[in-house]
Amino acid sequence: MSDDDATADRLRAVLRAGAAEVRPADDSLQRIYARAAAERRSQRRRLAPLAAVAAVALVAVGAGVVLAGRSGGNPSPGPGSGAPSATASGPSGPSASTSSSPSGTVPANGPVVALPVYYGASFEGQVRLYREYRASRATDHVAGALILMLSPASDPAYASLWPAGTAVTNLYRSGDVQYVKLSKAPDLSSTVAIQEVVYTVTSADPTVTKVAVAYPGGSVAPTARAPQWRVLAPVWILTPASGSTVHSPVVVSGTASVFEATVAWEVDRTDGSKVTGGSTMASIGAPGRGTWSVTVPLPAGSYVVKAWETSMKDGRATWTDSKSVTVR
Repeated sequence: MSDDDATADRLRAVLRAGAAEVRPADDSLQRIYARAAAERRSQRRRLAPLAAVAAVALVAVGAGVVLAGRSGGNPSPGPGSGAPSATASGPSGPSASTSSSPSGTVPANGPVVALPVYYGASFEGQVRLYREYRASRATDHVAGALILMLSPASDPAYASLWPAGTAVTNLYRSGDVQYVKLSKAPDLSSTVAIQEVVYTVTSADPTVTKVAVAYPGGSVAPTARAPQWRVLAPVWILTPASGSTVHSPVVVSGTASVFEATVAWEVDRTDGSKVTGGSTMASIGAPGRGTWSVTVPLPAGSYVVKAWETSMKDGRATWTDSKSVTVR
């Protein structure tokens, strides 16, 4: 074997080892799609002026006419849409050339989309974040996701970390930074409350890398996502959704960042009696965040599905996530 062959083999081994260490985030695919869409929109914006100039020149030469330009506006909501508009004040900071977010009203007459929204919950005085996907017709996904974040969650165990009645009073973007101004200060841990905004905004628009948050009595400079193991709850149930109706066998799945990747789970009747339970392994242990799933045959009825991390200290359940479901 030549020296070149040995060097190539070592290089391939290093690359394979590096690739094995890559751990995609739970919403990586959606973030890649969003970045691709943003790049396509940017390319169309760059090409549109050139196409317009070429068209004008062609008509002028061939027909000898002078064309008067006309600017277009955004279409107004169609009649009978029945979709409410979300309100947010216009930007007051970077000029219009550097800001790219809505002013006045946020149209809510677009197609129905599922927006990722983060909420908080507490365990023994600690506050962590959970995620829900919520239906929205907001054409501005960042504004729509923030409005949902400030509204009640679908799961009654979750809640916004901002007081009831909090509104988005200013929203604008400069480069890859989103600026958000809220009308009230956070209820609980301000650090996690800020991360609730950061995670919600950056999930709704993955081209945003940092978020600056202002509220009465305080503000936070542009901030990136904190590590997941610091701010996300150790165990999430993502399916089935709370309050949903499903068919047997029921697939219970989620993500977790737990010791030795071990997730405990249980299915109870609504009176609290246990039906079945056990443990399963996430795809990676803490501090990484892996996926997990179990399939449970269940007769028709109403149930509470639970998952949690078992305390290594005393064996008790910690950070239990639960969903009420009906099996048909």
